[in-house]
Amino acid sequence: MFGTTIISYLLEISTFYTMFLVDAETIYEWAIEYDPYLSKFFHEPSFFVIPHFLLDRVVAAHLFIIGFTMFSFIALSVFFIYQIFKNQTISTTKFQKSLILSSIMQIYLTNIFLIGPMFMFFIFITFDIPNSASAMCCLTSVIMTHCLVEFAATLYFISPYRKFITTYFRKKLFTQNTSVQHVSGFIVTPRGGYGR
Repeated sequence: MFGTTIISYLLEISTFYTMFLVDAETIYEWAIEYDPYLSKFFHEPSFFVIPHFLLDRVVAAHLFIIGFTMFSFIALSVFFIYQIFKNQTISTTKFQKSLILSSIMQIYLTNIFLIGPMFMFFIFITFDIPNSASAMCCLTSVIMTHCLVEFAATLYFISPYRKFITTYFRKKLFTQNTSVQHVSGFIVTPRGGYGR
């Protein structure tokens, strides 16, 4: 997986490096060809457009890399499931099974919450799907929830963590403190009372 990441970075660096060599007039021409409305933003100092003919190779390569990564993750999870059913011996402890199950869940959560939305993003770019900005905002929200979901899955699927959390909350929520002292209430008023 490390090699696919390096290839991905090299593709992006080569694409953006060639874009830095292009003068501003050419970028303005590309923008007007794509959509004449973009001419209203030419005065912005950070205005930048990457045309499709430069992005097609990079996006196709990213789609291949992401597809390969998703396939590798699924193959790895099938291997883990095979290991669980193959090693039905006494030496395979519940802890080992919970670790393997946690690994499988993390693989699928990474596919669903990280790799899947990025795959859809590159599909939006490749096929130039109109009005996909709102869908991409929703997919970005899905990406942002990955950390929380993976944290919860780790706590649930690894049995020692789950036992500790449930024991801790049972102690905090269901035990009563018997050392509560009741104090009888007295109202103390200043000498002479109120109202003077």
